[in-house]
Amino acid sequence: MIHPLVVAIDSTDSSQRAQTVSLDLAKQFSASVTGIAVLDTAWIRRPMATPIGGGAYKAHRDETLIQHQHEELEAKIKAFDELCKKAGVKSRSLEVEGSPSEKLDREAEQHDVLVLGRETNFHGTRDNDIGEATDKLLKDHPRPIIVVPPGEPLTGEGIVISFDGCLPSSRAMHMCYLFGLTKDQPVHAVTVNEDSATAERIADRGANFSKNRGVEAIPHGVSSDEDSGEIASTVFHLVEIIGADMLVMGAYAKHCLWRQLLVGSVTKQMSRACPVPLFVHY
Repeated sequence: MIHPLVVAIDSTDSSQRAQTVSLDLAKQFSASVTGIAVLDTAWIRRPMATPIGGGAYKAHRDETLIQHQHEELEAKIKAFDELCKKAGVKSRSLEVEGSPSEKLDREAEQHDVLVLGRETNFHGTRDNDIGEATDKLLKDHPRPIIVVPPGEPLTGEGIVISFDGCLPSSRAMHMCYLFGLTKDQPVHAVTVNEDSATAERIADRGANFSKNRGVEAIPHGVSSDEDSGEIASTVFHLVEIIGADMLVMGAYAKHCLWRQLLVGSVTKQMSRACPVPLFVHY
C-alpha cells in the first residue's frame, strides 16, 4: 500500500494535474502528501553574457527574479494547502532552495512515491516537453516515479503494464502490485516484440504473475519492429484503445528494450504521446 507521497509544485500545467493525481491516490490509500516547491537560485544567477558595465544590472535583475519566483511559489504552496484541506488529505508543504532534482530526490527518500508533472522545472519556463528536473530524476532515482502529462485527465479505467521480461519491467510490475494500484481495476499485460510468438509468450508470463496475486490480467502480445520509437507508439496506441488511466513500465536496464524509451529525444517523443500518468520504476 502507498503511504506517504511527495509531489512537486511549480507553475506548469502538468504540475497542477500531478497535484490532482497525488490527492486522488492519497484518498484512495488514506495516505499523506508532501508538496515541495524548489527555488533554484543557482539557475537564476547562472553566468550570462552581459555588455560592459552590465554586471550591476544583471545582479539587480537576478534578485528581482528570485523575489518574484519566491512569491509565485508561496502562492502555489498556499493553493496546494487549500486543495489538500478541501480534499480532506493530511499534508505538509515546504519551499526549499537549491537544485530541483537534488531536493526532490532528498525529500523522496522519506516517501513511497514521487509524483511530478512531466514539464516540471521550477524555472517558470515552458519551452521543453520534459522538464529538466523530471528528466534527471527519471535517469537516477530509486523510488517509483509517476510522471503526469498536462491537460484534462482521461475518463478511462484500468492499468496497462508493459512487460518485456527484463528485470526493471518485472520490478515495476511487482511494485505496482505491492502498492495496490491494481485493486478493482482492469489490468492488461502488454509485450511488444518483433516475433509475435515471443511477444505472446512473454505477455502470458506477465498475466500469470498477476493471476498468482489474485488479479486477472489480459495478455497482449504485439508484433512490431524493435525500434524504440515503434515500441513506444505501439504501447501508447494500446493504452488509448484499452482506455487505461495509467501505464506501468520499468526503465534503464542494460540490454533492456524499455531503457531506450527513456533516453534522449525518445523520452520527449514518448511523453508527448502518452496521455496518462506513467508509473516508472527501475
